[in-house]
Formats: sequence, structure tokens, C-alpha cells
Amino acid sequence: SHPGFFYPDSNEWVRDTVSLDTFSGASELILRFRVYGDDGASLFLDDISVSTTLNINESEINNGLVVFPNPSNEFATITYDIRETGQGAEMLIFDIYGKQVRSYKIDHTDKSIRILTSDMSAGNYFLIIKNESGMIGGKKMVVIR
Repeated sequence: SHPGFFYPDSNEWVRDTVSLDTFSGASELILRFRVYGDDGASLFLDDISVSTTLNINESEINNGLVVFPNPSNEFATITYDIRETGQGAEMLIFDIYGKQVRSYKIDHTDKSIRILTSDMSAGNYFLIIKNESGMIGGKKMVVIR
């Protein structure tokens, strides 16, 4: 402890949540914290977390998608029988925090794609297929070690 310095106790911390939904779809976001106070007040920040939620409609989860083996260790084959993929379709893989970890261009005439999972961390992932019109289908995928 230093004389003249304030160190907050655990009961003096305030937990706050701020929705950033307004910025949904932005490719980049810069956050700035500005402190106003009398007597040289300081701002103490700890454990700041910025996250997103992946929204998959439950009725679309099995829309023509099969992942095998699931769980997978080294490779996974994803088969799809979705006519709506059309041009510009892609398959995206997200971790449980909603962070996109993979992206693949797909063609509806191929019907399947084999992906490497050995370099992915063990855990649950969400796979979606989308085109310019939006999401076409989604599936849960598990990677094990």
C-alpha cells in the first residue's frame, strides 16, 4: 500500500454489461474508455471481455448436413444435399464463442467436403452453410484429442 493511492476492495468493483448489437456485422470495432471525475479519480478495469453469440435456428440444424465422424480427431467429412447453395456459397466453422475459425468455398454439385481437424482445439464447433441470401443449414461438430 502506498500513501495517497487508492486501491479498490472487492466490494467496490462494479460488473457491467454493454450490448454491442448495434455494431453487428462490422468487420472492426474500436472501444474507447473515457474517465471524467473530480480530484484526479482513476479508472480501474479488469477482466474485459468482448464476445459474440452465434445464432442458429434449431429447425435448420439438420438441414441436409451430415458430419462424420462426429466427434472427429484428424479429419471430418461434411456431406450436404442442399440445392439452394448456388453460386458464392460457403461453409463457415465457429467456435463456442462465435469466433469464425474456418471458411471454405463450396459448390452444390460437389455434395461433400473433407476438412482437416487435427490442428483444431478439442471442443464443440458450429458449422453453417450460407450464401448471399443468408444461412441455409447448420450442424454441431465435435473435435476430440
